[in-house]
Amino acid sequence: MPGQESELGEFEQMVVLAILRLDDRAYGVTIRREICECRTEKPTPGALFTTLDRLEEKGVVSPGSAIPLLSVEAVRSGFSP
Repeated sequence: MPGQESELGEFEQMVVLAILRLDDRAYGVTIRREICECRTEKPTPGALFTTLDRLEEKGVVSPGSAIPLLSVEAVRSGFSP
């Protein structure tokens, strides 16, 4: 949304951090596995892919790219697209 500050939710942040950690091995299955290793709650594949779509809409990640478009500092503090 132009002109409005957009923040990442807790699960969105977890997905971005998993992508950063996995680097060029960041795919849906490996991202989910990484999150499952760190949480007691297991995200469904649908929840993960919905979140990846939302992160793409926010301009945080791009399809086919394992590297988030924002810096870690921007993810931690929120960001304005």
